[in-house]
Amino acid sequence: MSNRMALPLHFHIGTQRAGSTYLYNLLKAHPDISLSTFQEVSFYSNNFQRGTGWYADTFPQNGLRIDTSPVYFKMGHEVAPRIKAALQDQHPKFLVILRNPIDYVYSHYLMHLQNGFFKNNSDKYPEMPKKFIDFIERYPNYLERGCYYTILEKNWLSAFDPSQFKIIFFEEFTANTDHAIAEILSFFGVPPMKLTTLPSSKNKMFRYPLLYKARNIIVKSRTLTRLLKNNSLFNVFYEKFLTSKAPPLSMQDRGQLQSSFSREVLALKSFTGRIPDQWKDFITDSEIE
Repeated sequence: MSNRMALPLHFHIGTQRAGSTYLYNLLKAHPDISLSTFQEVSFYSNNFQRGTGWYADTFPQNGLRIDTSPVYFKMGHEVAPRIKAALQDQHPKFLVILRNPIDYVYSHYLMHLQNGFFKNNSDKYPEMPKKFIDFIERYPNYLERGCYYTILEKNWLSAFDPSQFKIIFFEEFTANTDHAIAEILSFFGVPPMKLTTLPSSKNKMFRYPLLYKARNIIVKSRTLTRLLKNNSLFNVFYEKFLTSKAPPLSMQDRGQLQSSFSREVLALKSFTGRIPDQWKDFITDSEIE
């Protein structure tokens, strides 16, 4: 089989901070699905220079090959044309998981704050306000990652037909994972099956910044990663002592951000036919009634 014929035709393209690690580990449990040996192969974005041979070889198992690279969605201006050129007249399918854009951008900010992203990119972020809302006022372009419909329309729908996309809402995915997984497997044409994974398979926010460095070291060892994930004692310790919940945004801050995303969410609602109940920031009183 040629490398081109072996290339995945099914993709989870994003978004980041919306259950991508959890989904990857759930899909790994399906015997008819083949995933890359390491999460987020990101061939069409960060590893394109490695070539299709390298890309195809990262999927060693038999089964339906699914490329789970959540960075693809945001980088669609670069990724979508590459996929279209590589697969030519074939009909790829794209799964997109979207999170309330306010929570999504805030979660990204907290992750970048803890893992040193802003310090490592001090040329782009020379000043770091202490409050999130002040950061957004200083760097309004940071909100662009939550402009889902603009990204979808400009970068993806210009290259592929709407029928090739399946949009799942993160809040519904986490609230009723079995139902969401059934929809995803149906979209990819895979036999239905209940899938489970361990708590450490969820990419939660770490309690201490130093843990991000430790994780980067651990994930380089597949043996150590597998050993920790399958250890029940570690999973309990991970849940109770290594992870934490993000401090909530104030209603005032949410209201300020709501105005930044309202048009985007309205356009997304027109495209999908709905938005989930959990996106209360964007649901009017008349819609609730």
